Amino acid sequence: MNLRQQIHADIDLLPETQLVELAEWLAHKQALKRERILSYAGTWADLPDSTWSELESRWQQRPVSERRERQAMTDDESTH
Repeated sequence: MNLRQQIHADIDLLPETQLVELAEWLAHKQALKRERILSYAGTWADLPDSTWSELESRWQQRPVSERRERQAMTDDESTH
């Protein structure tokens, strides 16, 4: 049985009260993600072109593995 199937099986065994808690937790997690994304709305548009160019250049110079590491750390922080 793969992980997805195991999780489905475990969820099927949960009592209704825990399903409600799980649904609330998932909704909260999605709201935090949405809030984090929306918090940047307009921010990038306000940057001067020179600042944007510098940020883009620095971002392109970083190794992909470092970008993924930072994203994983950010994702971990948002789940707590």
